[in-house]
Amino acid sequence: MGDLLSDFRLPIYKALITFSSDCSRSQIRLTEFLFSHIKAVPRKTSDRADRRTEIYEKRRIKMTGSTQQFWTIPFMALLAATTAFTATYYLLLPVLPIYMDELGANKLDIGLIMGLFFFGSLFLRVLAGILGDRYGRKGLLWSCVALSVVTPLFFIKPSLAYVALMQLVFGYTIGVFTVSSISLLTENVDGAFLGRAVGIHSIALIMGKGLMPSLGLYLHRWSGLWTVIGLSATFTVLTALLLPLTKEEKRVRRVGENQTPFREILKNPYVIFPGLILFVITFTNGTVITMLPLFAKEVQILGFEWFFTVNAVAIILSRLLMPKMIFTDEVGIVKIALVFIIVSVSALGFSKSLPYLLTQAFLYGLGFGLMYPALTVIVLRQTPPSSKGSALGLFTSFFDIGVTAGSFWAGLSEFWGFQRVYLSAAILPIVGFLLLSLKTTKKSDSS
Repeated sequence: MGDLLSDFRLPIYKALITFSSDCSRSQIRLTEFLFSHIKAVPRKTSDRADRRTEIYEKRRIKMTGSTQQFWTIPFMALLAATTAFTATYYLLLPVLPIYMDELGANKLDIGLIMGLFFFGSLFLRVLAGILGDRYGRKGLLWSCVALSVVTPLFFIKPSLAYVALMQLVFGYTIGVFTVSSISLLTENVDGAFLGRAVGIHSIALIMGKGLMPSLGLYLHRWSGLWTVIGLSATFTVLTALLLPLTKEEKRVRRVGENQTPFREILKNPYVIFPGLILFVITFTNGTVITMLPLFAKEVQILGFEWFFTVNAVAIILSRLLMPKMIFTDEVGIVKIALVFIIVSVSALGFSKSLPYLLTQAFLYGLGFGLMYPALTVIVLRQTPPSSKGSALGLFTSFFDIGVTAGSFWAGLSEFWGFQRVYLSAAILPIVGFLLLSLKTTKKSDSS
C-alpha cells in the first residue's frame, strides 16, 4: 500500500513543482510589466509639473521683469531680525512710565525723559545713514545689538538718570537699526520687488511696535519688571542669530567714484519733497494719538482703545494691498493716502460714538499705511547706491519731526478745543496734496 502511494506522490510532486515554477515566471513577468508602467507614471507627472513650473516662471518674469525669487532666506531673516530688534524697546515702552512713577518722578519729568528717545533718534538717523554709506550697514546693525545687550544693566540701580541715559541709547539703536535695515533691503531683494519689499518690511516694524507694548504690559502686571527685561534681552539674542543670514554687498570704490556730499543730498528734491510729505502726515499722527484718550473721555466714548487695534489692522491691510495697486505709481498711491488722511482727521473731531471713531481709525490707518512705503520707494529709486543710507536717514528724520510737532500742536486743545485742533491739523495734508498735484502736473507738461 505504501509503495502504491509513493508511486502516486512522485508525479503529483513533479506536477506541483512545475506549476509553481510556471506561476513564479508569470509573477515575475507580471511584476516587471507593472513596474515598468508604474515607473512611467511619475515621469509623466513630473514632466507636467515641470512644464507648469516653467509656465509659471515665465509669467512671473513677464509680470515682474525679474528672474529672482522674492522670498529668499536673507530677506526673511532681515524681516525677522527687524521685528525682533524693534521688540527690544517696545516691550519696555509702556512699562517705563510706570517704573519712573514708582521712582517718584512727576508727569513733567516722565514726559521729558520719554522724549529723549525721539530726540536721540531724530539726529542719529541721519548720522547712521552717512556712516552706513561709508562703512557698511551690517556693522551698524551689530553696533545696535551690542548696545542693546547692556541696556538691562541700567535697571540694576534704580535711578531716573539711568533711565534717561537708557532712552538715549534706545534712541540710537532703534533709529539706526530702522534706517540701516531699510537700506539693506536693496541688497536682499531684487529691484523689481522693491515696492513690495518695503511694504512687507514696514509690516515687520508694525508687528514690533504694535503688538509688543500690550505684551510688555501684560507680563509686567503678572510677572514683574524683570520678566519684561529678560524677554527684551532674549529678542536681542534672537536678532544676533538672524543677522548672519542676511547679506550685504561688499563696497568696492571704483576709480573716479566719490562719495556724495551730504549737502548735495540736502538739495535732492527726491529726498526733501517726500520728506515734507512725510512730515505733513506724521504731524497729524502726533496730533491725533497724543490727545486721543482725553478726547474720548471728553465726548464719553467707551472702548476707545480699540482705535489703536483697528488702526494697526488697517495699516497692515493697506501694505498687503499696495503691490496689487497696479493702476497707479507711487505718487498716485501717496495722493490716495493723503485723501484718506484728510477725510479721517477732519471728521475725527466730530466723533460721538465708538463705531464712528473706529471708522476714522480704519480710514486713517489705510492712508498712513499706504503713504510710508510709497514715499520710501520714491527715495530709494531716485538716489544712487552710494548715498541711499544718508538719503533714508534724512528722509526718516521728517517722521520724528512731524510726530513731535504734532504732539505740541495737540496741546493747543487746552485753548481751542479738540474739533478746531483736528480740523486745523488737516490743513497740512491738504497743502501737501495740492503741492504734489502741482508738481506732477508740471512734470507731465514738461515731458
